[in-house]
Amino acid sequence: MKFKTGNGVLLMVLFIGAVILFNCTSCNSTKVDGWYYSADNKNDSIGKMIVSVKDFAHLQMQGIPDVEGNMVFQIDGRLKDSKRLDWVEATKKSINKHIYFIFEGKVIAAPMIEKKIDTGTFSISSFDLSKNGKEMQRIYRALKEEMSK
Repeated sequence: MKFKTGNGVLLMVLFIGAVILFNCTSCNSTKVDGWYYSADNKNDSIGKMIVSVKDFAHLQMQGIPDVEGNMVFQIDGRLKDSKRLDWVEATKKSINKHIYFIFEGKVIAAPMIEKKIDTGTFSISSFDLSKNGKEMQRIYRALKEEMSK
């Protein structure tokens, strides 16, 4: 097959575009792992950070059977005392809105806040992840490691 110079340039531009698109599949990759507000009171975009994983005091992973007997997993956590009031204020501001948990540049949980949370506790789960015990265990171990750095 013989290409003209114009076709070669076009193929090169398409190839570079595909590489850039492939490498930018996660627009949140620059965000630190942690909990984030919705941006500008919108439920579909991510705003400023509430707390990072380094602000976590404790994590544990639980598995419980659902109504069909399949295991469902979630990661429960508690913030350091120094961040508890930030969490209270953030959850109060976010009533009837989503907040987002970002892990490795991706939103993995987006709970709707129904009331302020005074205890400094949270759960990380989602419909897609909660039945995948191996992936939840990987996330749990990575978060524990990140907490200890």
